[in-house]
Amino acid sequence: MAKIPKILIFTLDYLPSFGGVATYLFGIARELPVGNIAVLSDSSLIKEKSKPDVKHPIFYETLISKKRFPKWSPAFGALSRTLKKFDADVILCPNILPLGLVSYFVAQSLGKKYMISLHGLDLLLAQSSKRKSRIAKFVLKRAHLVIVNSNYTKKLVQDFVKLENVPVVAYPCPLAEPKVYERNEARKYLDINYDQTVILSVGRLVRRKGFEKIISIMPFLLKKEHDLRYIIV
Repeated sequence: MAKIPKILIFTLDYLPSFGGVATYLFGIARELPVGNIAVLSDSSLIKEKSKPDVKHPIFYETLISKKRFPKWSPAFGALSRTLKKFDADVILCPNILPLGLVSYFVAQSLGKKYMISLHGLDLLLAQSSKRKSRIAKFVLKRAHLVIVNSNYTKKLVQDFVKLENVPVVAYPCPLAEPKVYERNEARKYLDINYDQTVILSVGRLVRRKGFEKIISIMPFLLKKEHDLRYIIV
């Protein structure tokens, strides 16, 4: 049986905050053996909230400072110190910029490997300027592995940069056991006719998800399909 490496998740997004990236990373950490996973996140997350009750250790340090330039310079020392405490084999970072670049330099200096976990927004931000795009490609090309949350994001990565290792898709999973309905049972619960056509969108209510585009064309769609309902979760 292959040995499971010790992994340090290095992130600006984690518990006690709950967002898409934080929840995704917690789902990964929850599934790994106790003792093989730890997290380093920014101390600002716990200023007004209590530390989460989890089995794996979470180290909170200042990663971003408004008083220093570059503002993410404290992350170098924080990551180096935490790697020495936890003695991780691999850094897992969900931020290409700036923490991905920090991961590269610290991994090089301490003889570690690093992995980058990507969501679609990461790539959009990385392509906002030529400088950021060059740095992002540099970080991704030198990563031990690139993990993406969907096949769509995988395609975005492959269009953005040519990697030796194909990105690995690790889908997000619910943190609680979902209630499963049969098709007709679900329609009855949601008060949907059994033969009604349904368009379903799932995601946060932010502009880049594009829900308003579906809403804007609903009048046109209703002319083609009178018995139509659009549901957003």
